[in-house]
Amino acid sequence: MTEVKQKSDSYEEKGWKTVLIIFLIVATSYLIPIAIDYISTFIGTAYNPTNPNIYKYSNEIIYNYRNGTKGEYSTLKISSKPDQSKEYTSVIVELNDNLLITYECEYNSGYMKNTETYSIFWVFTLNNLLDPLGILLESDEIKVMDPVGILGKVNETYSMVFEEKTVIYDVAPMLFGAQYSFEVELFNSNDRKLGSAIIDSTSGILEIVDGTIDLELINPGIYPMSRHRLTIFGILLFTVVLFPVGVYLYYKYHKKFEKEDYLALTSLVAMGTSSVMIDFILDVWMYAFFGIIFMYSLHIIFAIVYALLSHQFLKVNPIWITPLLIEMIFPIALTLHAGVPFYPALLVGVGSFSSFLFILFRVGQKKPIL
Repeated sequence: MTEVKQKSDSYEEKGWKTVLIIFLIVATSYLIPIAIDYISTFIGTAYNPTNPNIYKYSNEIIYNYRNGTKGEYSTLKISSKPDQSKEYTSVIVELNDNLLITYECEYNSGYMKNTETYSIFWVFTLNNLLDPLGILLESDEIKVMDPVGILGKVNETYSMVFEEKTVIYDVAPMLFGAQYSFEVELFNSNDRKLGSAIIDSTSGILEIVDGTIDLELINPGIYPMSRHRLTIFGILLFTVVLFPVGVYLYYKYHKKFEKEDYLALTSLVAMGTSSVMIDFILDVWMYAFFGIIFMYSLHIIFAIVYALLSHQFLKVNPIWITPLLIEMIFPIALTLHAGVPFYPALLVGVGSFSSFLFILFRVGQKKPIL
């Protein structure tokens, strides 16, 4: 009886060991890109600057613009052409490709020329990745200048009051997906509220104005407002491939595991790393770039792959991919039947990762390997 109990305890310990090791491998595949992004931001690289200044880039940013009084929709394009030798950046503003106005900003500080005031289109913020509180906190107030006259007179100065941090879910492809942002309110010199706005908290660029006019960023050009997600996503693409390959080679050639076992371990790691990429990166930070058809197709493909791996190599019932199926069915009902916009659809849960965890724990119970 004691011998049977010892074997049972050993079997259970082996199961938990399998679960823990696979989970740690998968977690590491996600933490490595985050760590590299953090380090490169802290150092301040050309691709991943610590606190980017929009007026140091030769660039074009594009907004959708609607005049509330006329109800007309237009395209507002802001082109910056820095000149380090003059210490200023020339900015050209066009409305529907027609020249509207030009102005200059200081190359280094980003202030409007001969002032200590930012334009409404960009303000300096500390990188939230390195400073979670940021330089702008709730109830902070700064002065901004409207060099175009979208709120009133040209070069009028307004108070920008920062209310709270939020996450907005953009649908413009060149904004990629969700954005950490500041909600702000705009007041004139008579303390009359003119509207509210959204400022990107990691880059300071104006995203949305909602008031007598509507302004919505649709393309930041080469300005690196999405640098963190692109860094993490780029590295994660490598870890999603390299980690399963590494596990396969290690347990096949170094540990000399049986074919059934090293294929099972490889399958678990492949499911784990891909589910992390889908649920924690693509579904949240990249959905707008890839679009609804690609995102739904990707989830369907991975649901089929997870089911096949579960049945063929892990010897567990594919029923454990149910969370992933629910995650797909619910968004379809929201977007196609109820008419809810696409962006929140795949954010309702972490179906891929939940399915992976269910399968991992089931393997640990039924067929512990390590």
